[in-house]
Amino acid sequence: MEPLEQQFERRLREAMRIYKELGHHGVFFGKKLNSLGGCGTARYYVNSGELQWGFRHLARIDRLDLSVEQIMLDPEFEPLFSQAERQAASRRLTAVRQAIRGSIHGLIRMKVVWGVYNNSNQCVAKFDYPKRKEADEHAAKLGAAKNPPQSFFVQPIKEAMEEK
Repeated sequence: MEPLEQQFERRLREAMRIYKELGHHGVFFGKKLNSLGGCGTARYYVNSGELQWGFRHLARIDRLDLSVEQIMLDPEFEPLFSQAERQAASRRLTAVRQAIRGSIHGLIRMKVVWGVYNNSNQCVAKFDYPKRKEADEHAAKLGAAKNPPQSFFVQPIKEAMEEK
């Protein structure tokens, strides 16, 4: 029978393999796993105090079953971790779910428009994205109308789309 620590590490490596099959890399996680082993990597992430990009991404794609935290909470691996470590894993799972739920519900759709700016970096006119030529012409017209001539420039801007 394989020692429990090895089973845990094997499970993490399997989760990493599946994550890669989904088109993602997890390079940093793989390096940690190679250097610290399964239990060491789990403790590193649970005690890190931050929600890493890969962890948040697993929540976004609804695959927290592949996360270190979820695997730690498997009853099979309970003897490997202290109660405090398991509670920290549970808190992290709750936190990442809340963070992702908030970012999805608070999602604001954006669009790109062309802004015409003066020398003071003040936007003086905006044009829809397909109207770049009109924005360039407007900037040239404004620049020529000033005495002495001033420069105006066109730059893309992201702005919130109106709800319909």
